[in-house]
Amino acid sequence: MLFRLASTLSAVVSGGLTSQFPEFYQQYRQRLGGHLDQAKERMTEITVDAQSKDLSVKDYIQSFLDSPAHTLEGQRMQDSFVTVERLSMAETALQQASLVGQPATFAQHFDPTLAQAVAETFQPAFPLTPAGLIYGGAGALLGWLILITGRRLFRRKSSKEAPA
Repeated sequence: MLFRLASTLSAVVSGGLTSQFPEFYQQYRQRLGGHLDQAKERMTEITVDAQSKDLSVKDYIQSFLDSPAHTLEGQRMQDSFVTVERLSMAETALQQASLVGQPATFAQHFDPTLAQAVAETFQPAFPLTPAGLIYGGAGALLGWLILITGRRLFRRKSSKEAPA
């Protein structure tokens, strides 16, 4: 009786937690898209400024890097282009990931600062989407399997230690 209650509770809790992944993933993608838009804006500003000086973007940034008083700004400009490339790659990968591949893709392109920002405003959703139901079901099964495995390991260990 106690084991049934524990296994049901384990399945419900783990299923409930994993069913939230699709919503978190979606909110993470939205926030990532916002950061990408902001980085692209900065890149456009730099490009327009370079054109107004009749310089290539590379030469424009280099002029800042060569000036001791403006080296930091030059580095920030350079970083803007790297950021756009990194965020674009992440956005494309996250957008194209299959339902099953989303956790691995998320882990591969994980940005702790971005995830923290999502977590601070995240509100659980009732998962009525197919993805939420699949992840919830998989999590429930995983929680139940972990409990069963732990119980079997504990029983084997206990039976080996018991005097004959």
